[in-house]
Amino acid sequence: QTGGLLSATAGAATNSEGSIGGALLLTGGASSATQTFYGAGGDIIATGGAAEQGNGGDVQLLTGASTLASSGDLSMGTADSGTAGNSGNVVIDTGASALGTAGNISMTVGATETFYGGNVFVTAGTTAADDVAGGSVTVTAGSGTSLTGGAGGALAFTAGEGNGGDGGAVTVTAGLSTLNDGGLVYVTGGESQGSGTIGGDIEIAGGKAATGTGGSVHISSGEGQVAGNVHIETFSQVDETSGDMIVNTGVATGGTGGQISVTVGTGDLGDGGALIQTAGESSDVGVAAGLVSITAGLASADSSSGSLGGTVMVTAGASNAQSSDVSGNGGDVLVTAGAAAGAVGGSIQLLSGFSSSTSSGDMELLTADSGTTGVSGGISLETGAALQSNSGDISLTTGTSTDADSGAVLVTVGTSFYGMGGAVEVSAGAAPTSAGGAVTLATGSGVTSGSMALATAAATDTSGDMSLAVGVGANIGGLLELTAGTSEGASQTGGLLSATAGAATNSEGSIGGALLLTGGASSATQTFYGAGGDIIATGGAAEQGNGGDVQLLTGASTLASSGDLSMGTADSGTAGNSGNVVIDTGASALGTAGNISMTVGATETFYGGNVFVTAGTTAADDVAGGSV
Repeated sequence: QTGGLLSATAGAATNSEGSIGGALLLTGGASSATQTFYGAGGDIIATGGAAEQGNGGDVQLLTGASTLASSGDLSMGTADSGTAGNSGNVVIDTGASALGTAGNISMTVGATETFYGGNVFVTAGTTAADDVAGGSVTVTAGSGTSLTGGAGGALAFTAGEGNGGDGGAVTVTAGLSTLNDGGLVYVTGGESQGSGTIGGDIEIAGGKAATGTGGSVHISSGEGQVAGNVHIETFSQVDETSGDMIVNTGVATGGTGGQISVTVGTGDLGDGGALIQTAGESSDVGVAAGLVSITAGLASADSSSGSLGGTVMVTAGASNAQSSDVSGNGGDVLVTAGAAAGAVGGSIQLLSGFSSSTSSGDMELLTADSGTTGVSGGISLETGAALQSNSGDISLTTGTSTDADSGAVLVTVGTSFYGMGGAVEVSAGAAPTSAGGAVTLATGSGVTSGSMALATAAATDTSGDMSLAVGVGANIGGLLELTAGTSEGASQTGGLLSATAGAATNSEGSIGGALLLTGGASSATQTFYGAGGDIIATGGAAEQGNGGDVQLLTGASTLASSGDLSMGTADSGTAGNSGNVVIDTGASALGTAGNISMTVGATETFYGGNVFVTAGTTAADDVAGGSV
């Protein structure tokens, strides 16, 4: 059975022309007490009926319905406080539950079919007092206090769905400050206090689109006279590893993977902003500081049509300035290995890509073409200076080839159409207190060693000179030695050493170039210690066969005279003798000593040539001329 109903109903207004139903007023009793502790107004308590086994009675506050106009408002609030007290609290809570689920609190705005959906406003109290803050709004999900799987309740903020229009926005905005800093927005993952557990993550994701483009995630600092910073970092640790920072775009199964773009904003005053990437410092002993690795994308398609691996481009900033001085230069690209205090500085290695089936990648070191009035940029390869050890080497070496030709080393100067061609200069290092560095040019070894050609190029007017000269020595002049190759094979001939002056091929009176062999001059002022250099021409020695011949033969002429052969010693100085001319054959142990033959050539149209042997004359007193 049901207990008796207590119903209090105000009077109805039945007139259809604008009458108002009677109000139902429930008012607690007033108190006229003058002391706060002993005086308080009477309460109004509405309590549903208790039950032993069934549900307790409900308490419903429901405004009046209207067939045509608006339903009644529901206002719940506490009255303003007096001059010395606080306004009353509004507390809405559900009771505790021993075995079931504690009751929910639901605040829902009614649906409408003809106008905007109703709003829900939750606003904390404002204050005009000095040095105090306005009231806070705290929304806290329920705790799970059980030690076995007791999880905290979720807190969800979800904007409304839009069927024909956009979905509703979620806006979280900190408070405005007129005279001080704006309020902060804190988003913090949940703390974890259990051993070996992980603190709560923070995930920010743009909205999913079933058929279009997913929503973007945009993080921007605040606008101001100076824009605010965007600071993203992992937490600093004392005895553990600080967290990693990972920035990556998602995998695209049927499309293109997204790009990552890091761009510094444009400014119209002062230098452009810097983009700095720095790996982590390590202060531990025996370990390496953090690695900076930039790797282009992998082309993973296994197809005969091929796909290209991604390119790594490092480009300095361009300059649009019209100035021709350094203030208008394009930006530099600087690649510097790490310095070391006590060990070896870091290396720089530029390595082209490997191919398992075909050629490895090329490496090109180029400067750009010049503009209309400048010069193209230079290329400088230089090792650093050293104080107490050797300075670094420069090595240009092509790779070894097993079944084909090894690569060549080419040093070529660019062509000049209106100026002089550029020079090629190879200089070994100077040493003021020791021996200067050597220059060695050697062809490759093999079954047949490589040839060496030193030649100046052909010219439309005068071809270039070639000079082989040994430098001046303060004590001893250096040796210039030209030696043909040795032959170790049976019945073979050693290499030929040939010196030939330039031919004159023009048929209108040109003269072939002369071949000059001149011994070195001596500037010594003492006869015993100074002498000019000799010219010695010696045929090659032999163990069993004949020694090599020495031939001096003048040039032939098809029409005119053959060249003269002049052998003589130079005039002596004021206190010496002119040199002797000695023609003799060598001694022979078992055979016949060589002959000396002087024969004038035959002629068919003129006098035969003469042979003159004349001893020297003298102008000295009491001495005789030379004998024959």
